[in-house]
Amino acid sequence: MQAAIELEGATTATVHRVDLGDGRSLVAKRFDRQDFLDERPDRAEHEAKVLDLLAPTAVPVPDLLAVDGDGSHAGAPTVLMSFIEGTTTFPEGWVVAMAGNLADIHAVDPGPITWEYERYNVGQDLVVPTWAADRGVWVDAYAIAAAAPSKTTAGFIHRDYHGGNLLWHQSRPAAVLDWMSACVGPVGIDLAHVRNNLAMDHDTTAADAVLNEYSGLVGDQAWDPVWDVVDAVDFVPFYDSEQAVEEWRWDDRPAAETQERFDRLLTEAVGRVR
Repeated sequence: MQAAIELEGATTATVHRVDLGDGRSLVAKRFDRQDFLDERPDRAEHEAKVLDLLAPTAVPVPDLLAVDGDGSHAGAPTVLMSFIEGTTTFPEGWVVAMAGNLADIHAVDPGPITWEYERYNVGQDLVVPTWAADRGVWVDAYAIAAAAPSKTTAGFIHRDYHGGNLLWHQSRPAAVLDWMSACVGPVGIDLAHVRNNLAMDHDTTAADAVLNEYSGLVGDQAWDPVWDVVDAVDFVPFYDSEQAVEEWRWDDRPAAETQERFDRLLTEAVGRVR
């Protein structure tokens, strides 16, 4: 080994690119955050099993090289995989490619994958932030999310599909990353998650463009605006636990801008359900 370089962007693990003396590069993903391991100690085994499932499919993923499920060799549960060259910067034509990539994911037969979809905020205390433009929208959103079905068996889903987990190379998806939450569940929650992330990072026009393209490929039966509300509500406890909701940051964007964007996407989602 010549060098190990920590890669940015991971929140539940420490990820290093390992450069070998023969010119090859590998990626070591160590699940070393104890709070996340206490919640789900099988994260490394989960990701490895999904990478193995996806290897022969149309979904681009790193090659699985090895897994240390209990951390007995690496000091923490670890997945070793191939390094994929790429960027998270969206290229021209990204809407079509992103929608097609998501459709390919949902077309995968889950086979041995038995993990089932779960809500992120079950048991969390949800409060209406002081900056909410319309308190009633948030109250309605929490009620809609609470009434949504907790489990379905609609198909194979990534569960955290968004631009940060998609590498691009020459205008095509080079790899989809971060499979530790992949499971069987409603494809609508994957659609909602990418839509809400796009609405936060760009605007609701981008979010609607991906939905329209996806629906053109598989039909519009997969989407239900309820899932947009569920996913938006699931953002709240995560950011409340990491940093107070009133102090949200999204990249280098001012907190007030992030709050306004989130408030707008939640208002639009609730409006569709109403």
